[in-house]
Amino acid sequence: MGQTNFKSIQSMNSSLTPKTTPPLSSAEEEDSLDFGHYVDVLLANKWLIAIITLVVFAIGIIYAFLERPIYESNMVIQVEDPDTGSKSILSQAGGLVDVKTPASAEIEIIRSRRIVGEAVDASKLYIAASPRYVPYIGGWMARRATGLSDPGFMGFGGYVSGLERITVADFDVPVSLEGRLFTVTARAGGQYSLEYPGLQAITGTVGTPLKANTASGPIELLITELAGKPGAQFNVVRNPKLPTIIGLQSSLNLAERVKASGIINVSLQDGDPYKLVRVLNAVGDQYVKQNVERKSAEAQKTLAFLDVQLPQFKKQMEASEEIYNRYRNQKGTVAFNEEAALILGQAVDRQTKLLEAQQRRTELEARFTANHPSVQTLDTQIATLKTDIANIQMRIKGLPAIRRRRCAWSAT
Repeated sequence: MGQTNFKSIQSMNSSLTPKTTPPLSSAEEEDSLDFGHYVDVLLANKWLIAIITLVVFAIGIIYAFLERPIYESNMVIQVEDPDTGSKSILSQAGGLVDVKTPASAEIEIIRSRRIVGEAVDASKLYIAASPRYVPYIGGWMARRATGLSDPGFMGFGGYVSGLERITVADFDVPVSLEGRLFTVTARAGGQYSLEYPGLQAITGTVGTPLKANTASGPIELLITELAGKPGAQFNVVRNPKLPTIIGLQSSLNLAERVKASGIINVSLQDGDPYKLVRVLNAVGDQYVKQNVERKSAEAQKTLAFLDVQLPQFKKQMEASEEIYNRYRNQKGTVAFNEEAALILGQAVDRQTKLLEAQQRRTELEARFTANHPSVQTLDTQIATLKTDIANIQMRIKGLPAIRRRRCAWSAT
């Protein structure tokens, strides 16, 4: 009994012993203090943070409104399958050459320096001319203007913010002045002045070529359009040609729309939509021109080939006929059926080739004129075939009557 009470008291005492929690590590205490410190700092500077956020947001909105929009224009080029009408003339004439140009190769041709360089020359892309807008906001104001502006801004003359425009058809400067900024100032009566630091101002007339000699070399300028009030200024730069070509090559985006479709999409981006159209049209025109020149060169080679080979073929045929006639006169007439079959086979073969050539010429008439080398090549073939057919008919007439009748029966 007493032993039991002792155990109960001992058990009660053990249950009343307080539990102690382990102390926090120094790292956990530092993290807790740092987080709280950061929160206190943010709360203490909440108005400063809000103001900075609003300022950045406002700057972004202003930039979006003032930024010059970027336009994109595209052009589609179809690469014809040589098997469906775009075979080379050599392939049509002799059937010996079958040239296929995949779209990937045509893409590289379009991007080549020859095509791009000629497009740069045709579009005068190396000439950059634009109104001298008020800094930062001039372009934005010009896009919303309804007329010409009064030149000048905050005491600085020449700046514009309206619908001023300039078109420069030609601008050539010495190499040392390429890439330098010239200033054109509109004057009364359709006149203007060309200025550059270190050079005396040169006066010219819109629509009339301007030529002047300077210490650096001759300068030539032709302005075809100048819309602006007297005092309005325009920036004109004659950039080097090679960097302009390289820049256009890198800016052109060329890709086949669908694999193996033969449709090439050519796109370009710029802030001037009119320049986009002008440049892309120049690229397309130069590509078509290069294509026509290439096919014309092939046609010229074919004509030269025919001019050389046809007389040789004719001599060989005449020599063979002479040998055959001598043999027939010496040994007697060749078997009747063999001779008639030979003449008849030649006649049918020439008639078939004549029909094919006439059909090809009809197809080409829908695409080319009668003076095109391709059409002239077929005309030469048709004339040759008609001559062969006439010769065969003369040979048939030279046969005895019974043989002519047999040939006529066989032909029917």
